[in-house]
Amino acid sequence: MLNVEEAMLILRLTREPKRPAPTRLVDLTTGQTSRTASGDKSASQAVMALNVLGALRDDGARDATQKPAPKREEDADLRWEAARQALALGPVRGLSILAQLADRSGAALANPARALRATLLERQPELRALVE
Repeated sequence: MLNVEEAMLILRLTREPKRPAPTRLVDLTTGQTSRTASGDKSASQAVMALNVLGALRDDGARDATQKPAPKREEDADLRWEAARQALALGPVRGLSILAQLADRSGAALANPARALRATLLERQPELRALVE
């Protein structure tokens, strides 16, 4: 704008729930959920930050990427990404975090963590020696 003769005002109102529900991509023909994402903006930002730290493959970043995984108060997507990054950075620590998540019966990540750990140990038997 080069010349404004009147005042211009933009008013933007937003309401954010305390615990936003996740966003889901659903195939309308089958009704199957193909992708989910956290509805929590700060959790989504933290997931992206974990991805960047994990991509650095730096030992200093290792602790930071794994911290959110066992914290129940954190967003489930953030905790799962932390577990995923832990696996990528080191199988011993990653499997340990999966075991912690799997041991919490009734928790949102217990079943997926149990299933992933079992699959990894089945498909890559050399990992069993690392956790026993």
